[in-house]
Amino acid sequence: MPTYILSLISSAGVSAALCGALVFLARNWIGERLKRAIGAEYDSKLEVHKAQLQASNAERLESFKAQLAMQSARDGAVHAALVKYRFDAIKAVLGPLLEFHEAVAALVNPLQLNGGPDLDQRVERVLQAQKAFVEAYQPNRIFLPKRCADHVAEIRSKLVSNANVFTQIVNPAIKGTGINDPYTKWNEVYVSVSSEVRRTIAEMESEMRTLMGDERS
Repeated sequence: MPTYILSLISSAGVSAALCGALVFLARNWIGERLKRAIGAEYDSKLEVHKAQLQASNAERLESFKAQLAMQSARDGAVHAALVKYRFDAIKAVLGPLLEFHEAVAALVNPLQLNGGPDLDQRVERVLQAQKAFVEAYQPNRIFLPKRCADHVAEIRSKLVSNANVFTQIVNPAIKGTGINDPYTKWNEVYVSVSSEVRRTIAEMESEMRTLMGDERS
């Protein structure tokens, strides 16, 4: 209640008790107006803050989305490059590996007794095939999938072992030096190269086809 009204009431001879009550009501009225004014200002500032916060959050969200999109694009490019490297590595290694296997298979094949290249020629073919395989394998092995790399390492180990057994044990025994029964050992070497190694090659090829999108049979 405005103070000039209180002055009029006092001048009109209103009692002191009534006057005090009116003063109390006036103060409450002023207090309520002040609280409403403060509340309105607070609400206004709160709405402004909310709007600013929403705008900031929206900007941060868009920035985060942009960063994710860029990272996804980079990851996709890296994955595509890795897949190409792997396919190129498989292509580079598979041919020399199969030639290495064929050379060892020809070296230990019992049918050689019926004619064909002599031992020196067959050994030279194995040496050249192994050299070509190593030259292809060394720079590309890191790009081979783990299971394929394990198969290649197993095949290489068996081929080298069987070629050494044939040239250092079986062949000398056939000529009369070394073990008494070279043909049993010869058969073991032949079975290993023609069956065991060939099976491992088939498993490796299956892994490679799966990598390139074929379904497992």
